[in-house]
This record gives sequence, structure tokens and C-alpha cells, in this order.
Amino acid sequence: MDELISVGASWCGFSQRQKAALEQNCSDHNGQWDAENSTCTLEGKKIGIVMCDTEKDNAVCQAVEGQVQGYPTWFEKKGNEISPLMRTVPERVIPEQQATVHFEADMCALPSMKDSAHCKQ
Repeated sequence: MDELISVGASWCGFSQRQKAALEQNCSDHNGQWDAENSTCTLEGKKIGIVMCDTEKDNAVCQAVEGQVQGYPTWFEKKGNEISPLMRTVPERVIPEQQATVHFEADMCALPSMKDSAHCKQ
């Protein structure tokens, strides 16, 4: 299964809000949330976030070392290949927090996500 992975840091406010929003969207759209790995499986896609400041031994963190210029940064994993996304990642606003959170465009392309408030903005 191909995956979209956000590399973040536990001290980064954007990464924390992104993780909370990903978990909420997963729940709202009947995805399967894996709290241990911070991933959502939704419509055959896996979307997750890895906090590389606390999970340095994580294979994803090791694979992307030197490729992250800011948090969060999105990567695509196909098989054993992990590559940075070359597409623009649109910014979405969570109104109640008035905070910008980055979402991968592919997540908003999923049929169950098209009516999400985050994807309509």
C-alpha cells in the first residue's frame, strides 16, 4: 500500500495540529486510526505523521534524514522508496484554532474527504 507521510517534530505547533486534525478527519470519515503509529487507513490509502525528534530510530526518519527543511514536510512512500512530494501542499485553516495546518492535496481528493470543511476552503 502506498503511503503519504508527514515528517514533523513534537515541539512544532504545526505538526501537533496536523496530527490532531488528521486523527479527527480519520474518525469523521470512518477511517481506521492507529494511535501507536499515528496513521490513518482510509479508502486503501495510509496517511500518517512521524515525529522525528522523538522517533529517530524510525525507518522513515532515517530514510529522509537531510531532506527535511521544515516541519511538517510531506513524503510519499511507494514500496521501499520514500521521496519528497513535489506537489504544492495547500494550506487549510482550522477555524476554531485560527491556526494554519498543511494537508496533502491527495487526501482531499479521496471521495470521502471531498465534503470535508478542510478540503472545501
